[in-house]
Parts: sequence; structure tokens; C-alpha cells
Amino acid sequence: GATLPLPKASPPTLAVLGPTANATDVMQGNYYGNAPFVVSVVAGLQKYTKSVAYVSGCADVKCADDSGFDGAVMTAKAAESVVLVVGLNQGQESEGHDRTDLALPGKQAELIEQVAAAAKDPITLVILSGGPVDVSAAKANAKVGAIVWAGYPGQSGGDALAQIIFGDVNPSARLTQTWYPAAFAQQVSMFDMGMRPNATSGNPGRGYRFYTGTPVFAFGEGMSYTTFAYANLSVANAAPAKHAIGPADVVAVTCVVTNTGERDGDEVVQVYVRDVV
Repeated sequence: GATLPLPKASPPTLAVLGPTANATDVMQGNYYGNAPFVVSVVAGLQKYTKSVAYVSGCADVKCADDSGFDGAVMTAKAAESVVLVVGLNQGQESEGHDRTDLALPGKQAELIEQVAAAAKDPITLVILSGGPVDVSAAKANAKVGAIVWAGYPGQSGGDALAQIIFGDVNPSARLTQTWYPAAFAQQVSMFDMGMRPNATSGNPGRGYRFYTGTPVFAFGEGMSYTTFAYANLSVANAAPAKHAIGPADVVAVTCVVTNTGERDGDEVVQVYVRDVV
């Protein structure tokens, strides 16, 4: 919906909000050395516009109360554009510490709702997390114009996000995970290692191959600032000789990919293969 990218030539006054907007440790994830510097989201965006107002809204990622919401809402109202940064940290997910639910911690979802309602235009929601979180409400909210999942983006993560938000980089990534609704964590125990659906245990299946529910976001989903068209799909040697070894076992898949939008961009072509035997 053209929420992103923001105009670099005439940058808007920007409200950068959320419990991880100015955090640095969380950006390094779980395994990391001593980074010589870490660029927060706020610091990255300040390189594109000096008119940045930062308010956390929550005291920390736990977001146990809404005492800071009024400041975030007022800041959102005053800005031309809003970037709201939410998500997780090592307190929720880390080596030796499994997550027990798929919801955003505490009152983060309420912060999204209130900030989006207060903003002049649809907001950009940035999620810092290693695993999926149920952002169904945000996805359905017309005042949330763009969602960027950034993982734990490392020492220059704030620069990378700013380059995407202001259009110096046209994102082309694909989700490497199936994002489940929060109810998934109640449907199947984390100790049930089965991938396929199991009516006896209630396991709804895992991953894009076996999950039978409707995901929040599907494995392989991704958007960019342009559009692509596929044509002339062909598959050569789709049925090689049985038990053949060598070149006869190579299946060639070709297609023509055309950028049909107004910006340069990259497209990740996805090919799914299964063994019919």
C-alpha cells in the first residue's frame, strides 16, 4: 500500500517507538562476539532524518503495564510517519530457554493497536525476534501499513533497517519459518516432536509441508517495492529413467521472470520438490 519506502528526498517527521527501538543488545541475538559498535533502529533512522522523536512506550520487552502508552500515542499523533519496533529478546527465547507461547510479550499488542489508531497514516511495524510471533491483529489492522521482520539483525542492523525503510535497499527476502497463530502452542506440546498431523495427540502438523491450519504468515512469503511476473515455465526431464545415475537424474526448471513494477529489485524464485516414491 505504498507505506514504504519513506521518501528520502523529503524525509517526514518520524516517531520511532517501541521497547526495542533503541535497544542494542537484543539485536545481536544469542551467539555473538564483542561487536565494536551496535547501531540501533533509532540511530539508523537518524542518519536519514534528523527529525526523529523516540519514545519506548514500554519499560522493556516484557511490557508489563501501559504507563508509557500515553507518551507513545502523543508522539505518534505529532509525527508524519511512525515506525514501531516490538518483539522479543533473550528473556523470551535463548539457548536453554524455550518459549511457552507465540504471543508478543505483555501489552505489546495493545501498544501496536493504540499507536496505529493515533497515527496520521498507516504505520510501519518492525519485529525483532528469532522465532515467529502471532501478529494476526496487526496484519488485519488497516492502520498497520507495513510489517518488517528483522530477526536479530546484528551490529549494523539499524543501518540495514533504515536502508530498507527509506528505499535504498529493495527487500527481497523470504520467510524461513511458518508463522503460527498463538493457539498452536496450546494445540501441541513442544515435547511432541511429530511433524505430521496426529488426530490422537491433537498435533496440527508442523511446517509448510504438514501444518493443516491457516498460518499468520506462510513459509516463503515475502514482499518488495516492486512486482514480478512469471512466464514460460518449463520442466525438462521431469521423469528420468528409473534407477539411472548421472546426468539423466538432473531435472531442469526454467522460467522468465519480469520486473513489472517501477523500481529495480531482486526476486527469489522458489521451487518445491518432492519424492513421488
